[in-house]
Amino acid sequence: MSSKRPEIQKRNPGVETLLASWREAISSGNVERMALLVTPEAEFWSPGQAPIQGREAVKAAFKSFFERYEMNQEFNCHELIVSQGWAFMRGLETNRLTDRTTGEETRVRQRAFSLMRRDSDGAWRFHRGMTNSPPQVAGDRA
Repeated sequence: MSSKRPEIQKRNPGVETLLASWREAISSGNVERMALLVTPEAEFWSPGQAPIQGREAVKAAFKSFFERYEMNQEFNCHELIVSQGWAFMRGLETNRLTDRTTGEETRVRQRAFSLMRRDSDGAWRFHRGMTNSPPQVAGDRA
């Protein structure tokens, strides 16, 4: 058994492609594309919400969300570990939400932890995800 630890990174081309594709799918409200960017057995946890499990649940959850909001997302990676077809990433996600009815904009910052898998087709996909709210900072509306 090897004692070599996986290297902590900030960048990986495959993971960066996944993040860019996710951001583009979100900003265009494309739930079909989002579903293809997660594994069939994906599961996501958000505070106070039931888990989102699988591609159909991703489509259903975001379809109703995008009916009300336009969303843009940025992700600041604090740590990325890639090893043997798996990637573990943690960082800070910032979501800008615009209410389609009122035009009111809200910014939501949250800590995020993601587990991604490189599938047999070579593409990276989200497999698990969990978010929580960071402490509020003075002057921050997150």
